[in-house]
Amino acid sequence: MEIYNKVVAIFELLLGIGISLVSFIISPYKVLPKYSAKNENKLFILGNGPSLSDQLNFITDKREEAELICLNGFSRNSKYELLKPEVYLLIDPVFFKQDWYTYEIAISTLLSISKKTDWELLLIVPRKWKKSESLKQLAKNENISIGYIRNVPIVGRFNFVTNIFFKLEISTPVLQNVLIGAIFFGINRKYKEINLFGTDHTWLNDLSVDKNNEVYLKDDHFDDVRTIKLVHVDKSPKKAYFFINQIQIMLREYSVLQSYAQLMGVRIINYTVNSHIESFQKKSI
Repeated sequence: MEIYNKVVAIFELLLGIGISLVSFIISPYKVLPKYSAKNENKLFILGNGPSLSDQLNFITDKREEAELICLNGFSRNSKYELLKPEVYLLIDPVFFKQDWYTYEIAISTLLSISKKTDWELLLIVPRKWKKSESLKQLAKNENISIGYIRNVPIVGRFNFVTNIFFKLEISTPVLQNVLIGAIFFGINRKYKEINLFGTDHTWLNDLSVDKNNEVYLKDDHFDDVRTIKLVHVDKSPKKAYFFINQIQIMLREYSVLQSYAQLMGVRIINYTVNSHIESFQKKSI
């Protein structure tokens, strides 16, 4: 079995290298947009977990010490205009699909970004959605510049190869969620310290299956709590095993990022002490 696992790992690595190189040849862009940090010492990344509500005063008090990335629906919060993040990262297809306007989260988030942003903001979105109608709407705000991230994951557990491809920006981690992309951005833009907030990741506690075998999740954000039925992008039902596998991939990629951060001399601190992410050092506010 050990030999089999090694063979599979080598095959995965070679496949990942092949995909990365072919992707780069076909579309010779680095996987992250250009960005010159004004303050390279520290980066705050704001997740939207329930713990963020207790951390916002700390973040506000320390704002001048760090640059800030916010994610997903944060623009709907009144603190968005106060904190004025330098970078905003969106990855979920719901924000860019042809029928994006049928999703409340997409409409409210994009409208808030468009109307509220009166400072220079780098909005990072997946390159595959470059021509989406929702981006055309955001581009009307002259304060927003749009950069693109390419999802070109390299698989396999050979760190020396993975790290080289990450550093050259030929490949990315598996962008299973937006936080992974934000951390990767922070490492490669050479911030000395990355602080994470609102990164609870306690979904396993909040998962349920009803009598009809439909899967539900208590979707607990810092500004909203609701129970949602889990579905795929095409709105077909999502199975529990599929969702749990997605969580497993997330947690694995955090471990990959921690190894890469150490190589790059970047310290990552998670200020959500009850977070299920075990890869990063935790610290109380």
